[in-house]
Amino acid sequence: TFGTLSPANVLRMVTCRSTDNGATWSNMTPVINTPVAPAGWPGYWPSIVTDTNGNYVIAQNYHTAGGAVDYDIHSFTSTDDGQSWAGPTFVNANALTDIFDHRYPYLATTGNGHFLCAFESDEPVAGNVPGDIDVFYAESTDMGATWSPIRRVLASMEDDTSVDHTYRCSAECD
Repeated sequence: TFGTLSPANVLRMVTCRSTDNGATWSNMTPVINTPVAPAGWPGYWPSIVTDTNGNYVIAQNYHTAGGAVDYDIHSFTSTDDGQSWAGPTFVNANALTDIFDHRYPYLATTGNGHFLCAFESDEPVAGNVPGDIDVFYAESTDMGATWSPIRRVLASMEDDTSVDHTYRCSAECD
């Protein structure tokens, strides 16, 4: 669940749990409480995944004031079935210094602490055409505590001029 709750002007990401297939739900557990930025919503488009061992990772867009105001991706982790949360951790490590947008994260996991986050970005990595939006990914092998450098999904996206959007991903990782 994601939305504006009291107190006023605080954007909260919360989780709720059901152990009876949705017949009843737990109280809301806050993941993050952030004052709403003047430029708009600081975070949106959450994606959540579990490894079915009580470990969860959430990734979301976040309005970051770094080199310029841009969108980056934060992740949050829980190792106790969502009862408490750690983070945020930046999925794109250059979040505080870049001026490029990283948006629309999708998460996948293999169930062994290995998580994948796919997203779109206009960051000009390795010869990217300026302004071109491509699909990138980062990996975590420690349940979302740290993330690899971002990589383009397909090398052929480097020099195209079309907008490549993120689509749902699945993971088959060793």
